[in-house]
Amino acid sequence: MTTQLASRTASTNASNQSAASGLLSPKTYQVAQQLEYLYLEAEIDVLLRQLQSLKSQKVSS
Repeated sequence: MTTQLASRTASTNASNQSAASGLLSPKTYQVAQQLEYLYLEAEIDVLLRQLQSLKSQKVSS
């Protein structure tokens, strides 16, 4: 998961730099931002589920 996150972050940084230099249209930049938001939202969901699982394992021990 960390490798995916690092790869995704590098890709996002490249997209942000391209958008800042005017290579991407505002619409393309907006879509890239929405995709980044969805990715981060899913990542948070996975981490919260892992945390809940660890908490329940700790309580059962």
